Amino acid sequence: MGMKLRDPAYFSRFHSGQNNQLRLLHYPPIPAAELENESSSRMPAHSDWGSITMLFQDDCGGLEIENQHVPGDFIKAHPLKNAIVMNVGDLLMRWSNGTSYPPHSEISN
Repeated sequence: MGMKLRDPAYFSRFHSGQNNQLRLLHYPPIPAAELENESSSRMPAHSDWGSITMLFQDDCGGLEIENQHVPGDFIKAHPLKNAIVMNVGDLLMRWSNGTSYPPHSEISN
């Protein structure tokens, strides 16, 4: 509905229950010093290849988003406890031809 498709159920046929994946990942907190001295690491920069990713937030932080206009420049996503970040994955970007509804400026307000 948010993409203003003529058929609001259009994407349902692509999520029929076959060839779908659900992964639950948990990243327990680690001391910042371990990241700084590289004795521990987290998930490196990547894109999510599926249609959507739900990121359940706590108050620890760590999520960063790459600036699409300046590759290699990452923007910290300030955590909001008990919020869910919905990430559009590569597949949905392809299906939608990179169109965003509502425009990004409305999302961040």
